[in-house]
Amino acid sequence: MTAIEPGGTARLVLRLPRGFCGGERALMAFCAAAGAAETSAFVDASGQPGPGRGELKGWLRLNPRASELRAASLACLSGRLSGWFRAGSARGAAQAVFPDGKIHAKILLFRNLLSGPGGRGEGQLHQSAFFLASSLGAAGGKVVWSDVSLKPGSGAAPSGLEELGRLLKKNPDISAIGISVLEAYLPAVKRLLAFLSSRVDAFIFVGGMFPTSHPWHCLAHLPGADFIVRGAGEEVFPFLLRCLGGSRPSAGMTPAMAARLCRADGVLGRAGDLFFAGAPGRVNRVGSMDSLPLDMGLLEKEDIGHGAVFSLSRGCLNSCSFCTSFDKGHFHSASPARVRDLLKMYRERLAQLFGGFGAIPESARGVAFYDDDFLSDLPRAVSIAGFLSRGDLYLNFIQTGIKSVIAAGKLPKVLGPAAFGRRPNGTTREKTDVYVGTENFSEDELIRLGKGYGYAGIERAVSSLSGARLRQAHHLILTNVFTGPQNVFENLIRLIRLRSKSGPYFDILRPAERHLQSFFGTGTYRAVEKAGFLCRLKTAGVLALPGFPEFDFPLVEEDRPENALASVAASAASGALDAGDFERALRDSLAAYIRAADPGIHARRRARGMGR
Repeated sequence: MTAIEPGGTARLVLRLPRGFCGGERALMAFCAAAGAAETSAFVDASGQPGPGRGELKGWLRLNPRASELRAASLACLSGRLSGWFRAGSARGAAQAVFPDGKIHAKILLFRNLLSGPGGRGEGQLHQSAFFLASSLGAAGGKVVWSDVSLKPGSGAAPSGLEELGRLLKKNPDISAIGISVLEAYLPAVKRLLAFLSSRVDAFIFVGGMFPTSHPWHCLAHLPGADFIVRGAGEEVFPFLLRCLGGSRPSAGMTPAMAARLCRADGVLGRAGDLFFAGAPGRVNRVGSMDSLPLDMGLLEKEDIGHGAVFSLSRGCLNSCSFCTSFDKGHFHSASPARVRDLLKMYRERLAQLFGGFGAIPESARGVAFYDDDFLSDLPRAVSIAGFLSRGDLYLNFIQTGIKSVIAAGKLPKVLGPAAFGRRPNGTTREKTDVYVGTENFSEDELIRLGKGYGYAGIERAVSSLSGARLRQAHHLILTNVFTGPQNVFENLIRLIRLRSKSGPYFDILRPAERHLQSFFGTGTYRAVEKAGFLCRLKTAGVLALPGFPEFDFPLVEEDRPENALASVAASAASGALDAGDFERALRDSLAAYIRAADPGIHARRRARGMGR
């Protein structure tokens, strides 16, 4: 067999003991006992090589006992196994060599799964689905679209299941399904997986933030998922489908087939009693954003009624303590030349949809960049804005961060109002030009949220954007577990100050976020746990695997301030904040705070003839 060297990358195929609960523990015990290997290994309950002996390059015999498996814990993964799963795994893009050939599969995808009925972007093709479908189509796959949508929360039921049932009956040859998962949507995702598993013989792949950040919890709590994919799916998903060759779960899977699948990075899977994992410590990232195909033919009129929204960069150089993104500290983007080519293709698609360039409506000419931090690469931003300003398309909006605006200083003229459509052939409607991930305006809160700047930096950024006559909407999260009433008042006072200095160019994104969500595993969650305030996190329950408490996953819905007066002050301000009246928000907040802090104050005022 191939020699096993500690520090190598795990490429494992593992058969689990039948009926064993929490089979991913067997993988940990296997690695802890043997180290990791740049090979494939097959183990069954008895330790004897199973079916397909000789098909795999390397074998390792191991006779795991249930007691040993239960003793292996997630602490091993972060401790003893870190040298194999982390240091031995490249942190950059996966370097797997994908096989040639076309995909022989029909794949079910969801146009905008996590929008929720009536939610933001309902009916529009989501960027993650757009990128994935483009890559699958370029590889020969046939995509079937569903309009099912989900809402967050414990009681949320998927919307559109009846139509999905009819779609599955019309397409019995669907052999793969792709689903994106965020923590807040887990209850609804579990219901969707149960529905799909009972009605279609297809491999179900789950990806997105939750599987990437918590692959082992995902494996434990989403039993309806066949594959868990960490990171970007545009390259690894087609590779896995090529390996499967159009097969279905009912046909079973041999260890040799699983070994081929394990050539991919950041993949965990199961088929019957067979478990396999390919470099599970790695996160897939595309080698180059320029290399990703984007099929503008996928866009229909309903997708661009208010203009196109593109996400042409990945990652963010900030490290906010509440963020669940796996790309914190990374930033890579499509080059200006590639963006120009894509915008030309988008314009051609508009002409196809509306019957000529002259018939394109003004609203569809707007192009938004929903990148996490569009201005973090200022030369790129200037190049894109310059290209748009010379044509008949315009910037609908961009999203960016405070630190990037601070670093930019005075914005170049090309990033002024003309680029955002306020020109003779542009838009006349009122709109937000720049969405800014500010999150808070209180010094203490900015530190708690790990923002890396203070209020003085916010003032400079607002001044820079206002000086360029750009309309801003700043994200605001009003409370978290540690918020005090003084933090609420500080926020409101500073909103008034910024509005007075910048006039109509300054605003917040409305409605404001009343509560932070400190999701499990984030920095803010750990801070709450350390302070002993987990009881202040409102949850929709805890996903649990009996007998394995380390797999407990609390479904956090919102932070609730430990200081009750902070909740009173924030709640009273919400109505006026959402109406954009910051001064009234401060008055309402102070009045509610005083009433709650001193319930007898009104009686004393009336006794003195002072009224309320």
